[in-house]
Amino acid sequence: MQTENVRTIEVKPEVVKELNEHEQEYLKQLVFAAPCRSWYKGGKSTGKVIAVWSGSAHHYMRALNRVRWEDYVITHTTRNRFAYLGNGYTVEEDKGESNGWFLTNTFEEYQKLKF
Repeated sequence: MQTENVRTIEVKPEVVKELNEHEQEYLKQLVFAAPCRSWYKGGKSTGKVIAVWSGSAHHYMRALNRVRWEDYVITHTTRNRFAYLGNGYTVEEDKGESNGWFLTNTFEEYQKLKF
């Protein structure tokens, strides 16, 4: 993100609202929502359950496995979000250095390279 001139990343308000609604509906069926005073309800006996993922630890890890970029508002430091692409040449090409070193790699090997 730093190299792509990203200024801010903000979760869309409707995304927060919808995730919370989904989680609260799921949590109704668990013991955390039972009518007793609980840390999970901010020390109250009723109300919204907080500080708990609405699913198992495995479910949580899978949910975090892919970033849902569509759920964010992203702003950039430049007028055009693609300005970071520069002039179409790599630094090495601009310096006149050889860039044929990768030609002996397979497609899979090339995809794994870090530029």
